[in-house]
Amino acid sequence: MPEVETHEILRAKRLELVDSSDEPRAVIGVQPDESVIVALLDKQQRDRMTIAVGPDGSPTLLLKDESGTARLACLAESGGNVQVQLNDSSGISRLTFSLIADSDVALFLNNASGDPVVSLLIAQGVNSVSVNGDDGNPAATIMVGGGVRSVSVNADDGTPAAIMLYDSPPASIKIVGKHGRVLWDAGG
Repeated sequence: MPEVETHEILRAKRLELVDSSDEPRAVIGVQPDESVIVALLDKQQRDRMTIAVGPDGSPTLLLKDESGTARLACLAESGGNVQVQLNDSSGISRLTFSLIADSDVALFLNNASGDPVVSLLIAQGVNSVSVNGDDGNPAATIMVGGGVRSVSVNADDGTPAAIMLYDSPPASIKIVGKHGRVLWDAGG
């Protein structure tokens, strides 16, 4: 066995680890934009997992399928925002979970185009669930917070068509027309 030379510090802009066939299986490198990546490759030298730290210090983890499409992305942005995305085989986000500046939480379930269909938001005392129509406009929203509870059903353009509101007794039910004009009010 050949003698192995050891060093306390190894300095390089790129390092490749190779398998027994002398094929790269891992790459560690500094990119031209000063980001740093660690890429783990499969036997066909396809990048299957990437860990990166961007020029601004934001870390990213990507797990990729055999075609190179990121199926799971974990991002921690500068400013405290954290996001986890699950993507389909086309790379379109189908589920996104976000923690925004350590206070607000958002969950988005997306259709095949990547448009949110169901949104859940927990934000500084106001919690809401929205279901969107095919056009992306909110079709229905439930909101709780700030002493108010409401359910609204929206017209095709996303404007409220019917609202049930409870802020303190008595509750009210309103049917709202275009431009927010109240058509019927059964409020107290």
